[in-house]
Amino acid sequence: GDESEGMQFLQNIEICLKEYALKQPIIPFRSWMLFLPAVARARSASKELMKQAQRVLDFYRSRQSDDDSSLISFLNRNQYPDDRAICADIVTFMVAGHDTSAYTLSWILYELSANLDVQSKLRKDLELHGPDSKYLGY
Repeated sequence: GDESEGMQFLQNIEICLKEYALKQPIIPFRSWMLFLPAVARARSASKELMKQAQRVLDFYRSRQSDDDSSLISFLNRNQYPDDRAICADIVTFMVAGHDTSAYTLSWILYELSANLDVQSKLRKDLELHGPDSKYLGY
């Protein structure tokens, strides 16, 4: 997809998280209150996320190779009742992978900036072994 599709994905995630993670746990019956604009927007955003995941799955299937070891290949090879279940997991991994990678990198950079001795050790190991080393000692 293009950049606008990526931005739409992020906007849909934000809409869904605000409703499903912040509001509905407090008011469980809220999911049936479709007359509330935020609930209707979240439902629409959720449907769009599933459509985006289906496009990812369809694209993968059109380009599939036998030696593919990707996450989508793993999901596609396992027994799911239907594509909707696969797409739900694709959305879950896209959200989880995006946030955890970003947060992990942020914390690594923060900790390296706060611990100059560790930063120096990492720099020396990289200079000695190179960035392609399979083992840096930690």
